Amino acid sequence: MGVGKPLKKLIQQAIAGNISAFERLIHIYHHRLFDHAIYHLKSPEVAKEIIKASWAEFWQKRKSIRPDSFEAFLSKTVSSHIFRHLRKTADNSRLEEALWSDIQKYHAEVEDETISKRRETITHTIQNIILQGQLNPELKIP
Repeated sequence: MGVGKPLKKLIQQAIAGNISAFERLIHIYHHRLFDHAIYHLKSPEVAKEIIKASWAEFWQKRKSIRPDSFEAFLSKTVSSHIFRHLRKTADNSRLEEALWSDIQKYHAEVEDETISKRRETITHTIQNIILQGQLNPELKIP
């Protein structure tokens, strides 16, 4: 989509470092960018952070951006931040699942070991009692 002359001038001013022009661009593009981010992220808080990060990236790279590619740059930047966030979230979910699985395995191993040690202790105690003649030797110990 092409931009009109007043918007192109505003973009040129923001690229030149004009803070007021930059703030006006943020106001003009906020809803479009936010709608795009919220559609993919489903979280207003995360969408706001993505938009902030995208504007910060624009500001850092503004001197290398051509005014006629401003909208494409902005759209690509927001999409890239969304993708990175979704990938990180997916990686974190996989990590959480792997950790939970390891915790459950460890817990089961510890529980089995504890039961085994208790069984040994009880068996040893019963055998000592039998040896001391305090219990019927016909009692079967599992």
